[in-house]
Amino acid sequence: MGVPEQGFDGRTFGKYLRNVRTSRNLSLDSVEEMTHGYPEPVTKSHLSRIENGRAAPSFARMYALSQIYGIPISTLAERFEIDLHRGMHSEVEEMLAPSVLKKALADLHDSGEMLRGLVLATTALERIRNSSSKSTDPGIIHSLRFHRLVFLSRLERYETAKIEAEQMLGELDDSADEVLRFKVLRCFVLCSYELERFTIAKMGLETLRERLDRVPLSLRAHFANLSAGVAHKLGDPRSAAVEYRDACRMFEETNDFHNSYVATLNLAQAYVDMGKTREPAKILNRILQDCERHGYQRLQALALSLLCVIYMKSGDHEPAESYAMRSNAIARPREFVTIVFRNCYYLRKIAQDRDDDKSIRGFERSLKTLLNRADQSMDVVQAFRREIGGESR
Repeated sequence: MGVPEQGFDGRTFGKYLRNVRTSRNLSLDSVEEMTHGYPEPVTKSHLSRIENGRAAPSFARMYALSQIYGIPISTLAERFEIDLHRGMHSEVEEMLAPSVLKKALADLHDSGEMLRGLVLATTALERIRNSSSKSTDPGIIHSLRFHRLVFLSRLERYETAKIEAEQMLGELDDSADEVLRFKVLRCFVLCSYELERFTIAKMGLETLRERLDRVPLSLRAHFANLSAGVAHKLGDPRSAAVEYRDACRMFEETNDFHNSYVATLNLAQAYVDMGKTREPAKILNRILQDCERHGYQRLQALALSLLCVIYMKSGDHEPAESYAMRSNAIARPREFVTIVFRNCYYLRKIAQDRDDDKSIRGFERSLKTLLNRADQSMDVVQAFRREIGGESR
């Protein structure tokens, strides 16, 4: 494996921007003219340098380009971020064999390395599409696109994931694998709910329900977990707990231990939201060691964070602080934003009880930085907005 290139290499992002511009029949001169009304116009010389990978756009210029090209700025920012991280990981150089690539992506997902997984899937997809070979199995491209959807949603890039899922559903023809169609639609429904597009998501959920008899037990388990999540998000943790238990049972029957732990953690969260503490604590302590042994770092961080919540509700701040700090040690470097936000919220509460002004200010800075990226439906997000004078959604 070669030495990773350090620093920003914007050639891929620049090529993408050039393709977008030319596909809209826009010249460099016309883009410069169209950006004159924005706070930071994009000159044709600067845009040329960006497209050739020799310059990085400021946020204001990226916003101007997103408006002119008709592309969500979240999509441009995500592609730009991938280039920032691309030089850090050279695994794809040796992983173009489909079986090796598939295992690498699965391992990154299960370990919680979502950003690395997104970079790997995106880079592999671009290289396959740009290769001179015309014999690439379409199934490989579909698989990589679906992996991108999963990593984007795990990183809470719901808008970008929803757009790509919608595009993929529109491109899948009648001969497409029913299982793949089901998986992509499930991702679309998940993102729609997270974005609070409830009407669209409910229609997708009903379509999934109609197709349950056409898919294997493993996907029926995923459907139960998703359906439970919807009920949970809409304020019915009791009904959600019933479906989470069904999902756990089905995952265990198919020996899908990673997702059985996911459903179990969701069940523990439902119990906490029902006001219970003893039962979820037992569940979390039971699976925490298993998650650590298997390297399921996102699940480990989530279990520790939930234990923090339980001890906060019991008024026992010392173990709550310990669990939150252990969770953050895993979650921060992997950008598990919502987990970090919740941990910092409770760590700030503990600091307030101790009159520790320095820690209060530090955690408050972290919370303000993460505020717009965390799950907006969380009680702690809404509570923090109220505390700083903002309005919850």
